Amino acid sequence: MTWGPNLPLGKSRFLRTPPKVPMTRSSFARIAVLALVAVSIGLPAEAQVEEVQTTAAGPAENPLGDAFLELLVPHGLTADAAAELAKSRAPAMARAEANLDVATARAKEARVGFYGRAEAGYRYTRIKRIQNPTIFQGPDVDPADLDALVAGVADPNAQILLGSYVQLLDGLASASFPILRNRQALYASYTYPVTDVFFRVLPGYKAADRAKEASELELLAATAGVERDARLAYYDYAYALSTDIVARQSLVQMGAARDQVKALVEGGVLPAVDLMRVNAQLASVEVGVAQAALGVRVAEEYLRSLLGLSADEVIALSESVLDEPADVNFTEEEALERALQQRPEILALRVASEAQRLAARAAAGGRYPQIIAQGNVEYSNPNPLIFPQQQVFRSSWDVSAVIRWSPDETVASQRKMETALAELRRIEADETALRDALRVEVAQAHRAFEAAKVALEAARVGLEAAEESYRVRVMQLEAGAAVTRDLIDAESDLTRARLEMVGAVIGIRQARVALDYATGEYAARASR
Repeated sequence: MTWGPNLPLGKSRFLRTPPKVPMTRSSFARIAVLALVAVSIGLPAEAQVEEVQTTAAGPAENPLGDAFLELLVPHGLTADAAAELAKSRAPAMARAEANLDVATARAKEARVGFYGRAEAGYRYTRIKRIQNPTIFQGPDVDPADLDALVAGVADPNAQILLGSYVQLLDGLASASFPILRNRQALYASYTYPVTDVFFRVLPGYKAADRAKEASELELLAATAGVERDARLAYYDYAYALSTDIVARQSLVQMGAARDQVKALVEGGVLPAVDLMRVNAQLASVEVGVAQAALGVRVAEEYLRSLLGLSADEVIALSESVLDEPADVNFTEEEALERALQQRPEILALRVASEAQRLAARAAAGGRYPQIIAQGNVEYSNPNPLIFPQQQVFRSSWDVSAVIRWSPDETVASQRKMETALAELRRIEADETALRDALRVEVAQAHRAFEAAKVALEAARVGLEAAEESYRVRVMQLEAGAAVTRDLIDAESDLTRARLEMVGAVIGIRQARVALDYATGEYAARASR
């Protein structure tokens, strides 16, 4: 079911409101406002539209007023509900949530630096075949000459001692250390960067944590932006539907005037050129109807895209369209103060500045010498620390304290620090620019709302005058006291007054949306 563009419109007595029954501001709102469009998902086709009675609007029979009121669905979504729907489906929200997930993961990653580094592994080594030299390399002597030398010693004790020494040297000359070619090792090590924890890890973790906080604020900013866009699109669609109804009612009204002029021409009261003028005006009104229908289509598709709706989901209006926005009870200066305290964009930049300062500090930490504590445990076969080597598994451990400094790393850290400081200056410049932009945005929004109230009152007065003027011109034309041009001008003035009334009623609601967004009210509600 399509609500709005295809409603039948008959001849309107709304145009002939008796002057003795003044139309109040609230009754105009009930007749001229299509300010709140909502999507009713799963609304049954048999849904009944609650009958709404007009008050102080003239006669009970009011096709134009009925056309507006029949668009209101008792259980249609409000602007608040439409905004919530947009926030749950908008791609901008998914992107901001993904950015927050990335920042959260980086903060967790930075926290790992506090724990040091543990490592465990298994190593198998195959050593190349090597021919080691003997342990003792003596002169090249014939063993028979050595035996003769020992036998020539007269003292028995000395002979025994010399013989033992010769045998020892002979054994050493033929002995060598074995090469165990297969080596297996199970090892574990733990390294703790003592100085880096204070100079790099700690400021880096704080920077990542602030970056996460900035991402949370950016998510709030995206939430407020989506809500603002959804509400404005909501009211844009309402205005498009309103314009369409006014245009089609103008077509009905102009058609009735054409029939009246035609009868007067055929009766010889008016010349044929008057009928031609009315026909030309009627063609112009038909163009306006086509343009209004196109506006409805465009506004509807845009609203669907924001709310993530399919083509078969029903778009309807809610009765809350009749609710007027609350008046503003704060000054422009107070509005700016609210914006500076509540707008997540500027809060995010403040946090980002702090995070960037910490990031620069972490980058500068790489310029200093490092003190590293390290412990190692090894269970290997053969164990290289145990002599002589044997083909068995044995354990060993060691503890080290290392002081290291790298000129290359110092230069690289200095460059990183300079880059981080340059980025900090950019963020601070963005904060200053945003502060100035907020001052302008808040001033425009506050003054626009005040102007919208004046425009609404002016539109009300203008509509009353246009209706009365049209009624008088119709009566004068019937009495022969007016020409067709007077009627055409009166009809144009009435159509314009109706559109101005619709624009004023929708405009004050859109102005309040812009003001609430500018002062950060949407973000403040989302953060609660």
